[in-house]
Amino acid sequence: MKVLIIGGTGAFGCFYAKQFAKYGFDVAITGRDPKVGNEIAQKNGLNWDEGNAIGGYDIIILSVPNEAASASIKKYSPKISDKSLIVDFCSVKREIVKTLSKLKKRDIEIASIHPMHGPRISSLAGQPVACIDIKHGKKLEELKKFFVDSGANFFNCTAEEHDKALSVVQGLTHYSQFVSAAVLKETELNLKDTMRFSTPNYSLFISGMARVILQNPELYSQIQLSNPNNEEIRRLFSIKAREIEKLCSKGSSAELEKYIICEGQLFKDPDAFLVESDRAANSFNYVISVLKSRIGDKVVLENMITHSFHHGIVKAVIGHEIILVEGHVETKLNISKLRLLTKNEAMLWKNENLKKRTLDFSFLVPNSLNAKILIDCFTSINDYHFELVDEFKGPKLPEGQKSLTLRANFFSDDEKKEIDDKIKSLIIGLGFTLR
Repeated sequence: MKVLIIGGTGAFGCFYAKQFAKYGFDVAITGRDPKVGNEIAQKNGLNWDEGNAIGGYDIIILSVPNEAASASIKKYSPKISDKSLIVDFCSVKREIVKTLSKLKKRDIEIASIHPMHGPRISSLAGQPVACIDIKHGKKLEELKKFFVDSGANFFNCTAEEHDKALSVVQGLTHYSQFVSAAVLKETELNLKDTMRFSTPNYSLFISGMARVILQNPELYSQIQLSNPNNEEIRRLFSIKAREIEKLCSKGSSAELEKYIICEGQLFKDPDAFLVESDRAANSFNYVISVLKSRIGDKVVLENMITHSFHHGIVKAVIGHEIILVEGHVETKLNISKLRLLTKNEAMLWKNENLKKRTLDFSFLVPNSLNAKILIDCFTSINDYHFELVDEFKGPKLPEGQKSLTLRANFFSDDEKKEIDDKIKSLIIGLGFTLR
């Protein structure tokens, strides 16, 4: 399946270009700056297209700002081949669906899709993806399969349903965060200092606000202004804010409590919402507890902002910081910016970035023993990668036995004696004979 992403040099378009390529699609990107586009394509194993060969693709995806989408469709749609699929990724659907619907007489497939996330996520698993199916066909089924296979929650809706729901999901959420950020700025408090007193609720509040304020001001301003339903949401927000301010001015705790209880009726299944908030609040504490359990161990940590990596021994976890010994240097890192790589991820990173050392272990085992299962067993209980380098049967060996040579791969001379002692003890403990 050949896919072209118009706007593939942007963060969101580039994210999907990489996801599609990983899935097995033949992906090309195009954008306004050929130099930048070529660099992005080469770095990520994609193709760069000047935008002149639109007819050669099965799926054409527009990942452009809402305000540029209709003009882009008018520009590129005449070049699209019959039987191909054209899709937009706009976050507001009313106008773009009207523009796309004008193409229904052509022998092409048409859909308007909104992946409900930003480009910073690591996986599509669990992410909602809304689809307005304008003209269905086999290629849209292939695109849907990509989302479903990736674990996304793919569902159909109308443009009206989408924009009405998004006036709350995005419009109200973003607007309240704009206002909250402005209020915090007026207080002249140092935000970092306030985090010393942070409750779980405040941490979630600040992180959600930062996700909107810091990521893409152009996009979020467009989302706020391009959905016509947002105007009514902003009006209601102001009315309700004034109502609550009047209640607070009265100084009556009973009246304010009554108001809060009344608004709480919105949550028809309160336990479900509280469990979800508990899960979010506890997630950071879980990360801290996992890192504390790894004190004294070597770990690989990824900085999720810079995508740089830290490899070293966890010395201590104090508050929201971890002290990592990298070589002979102690480094203090902010845990909220870090991701602990899994065992398999850490092994892949080490293989690609560190000098490899090896130790070989030869020992006798019964002829019936499956060497592959033994290697998997050794790998599962150790932090090293093992490979079989020799399996030998011969007359000089005891009857009913064969010789195996396993190679342990590791990445530090400091680990050599520990590994040698540990693996030999394991071999002897399993009842095998070292050679």
